[in-house]
Amino acid sequence: EGQPAIIYLHPWEFDPQQPRIKGAPLLTRFRHYNNIGKVTSRLDQLLQEFAFGPMCEVFADYLGAEQNGTEESKIEPGATRISVE
Repeated sequence: EGQPAIIYLHPWEFDPQQPRIKGAPLLTRFRHYNNIGKVTSRLDQLLQEFAFGPMCEVFADYLGAEQNGTEESKIEPGATRISVE
């Protein structure tokens, strides 16, 4: 808790109607398609609950706070920002 984290989502995880992979092993299909229709609502919940920022800023803030002996970050909860590069 209170630590930076990285979340990675695949683009296909937002498409519950994507074509099914024929001939893939059962475990692969399960991992790929299980809960695929819930990704958008789960992402919405994460965006409401946590602060997001570009990795370079999040870790710079975290490392700076650590070096200064504080645990505070400049990124405020609710200050959601998504960086697509």
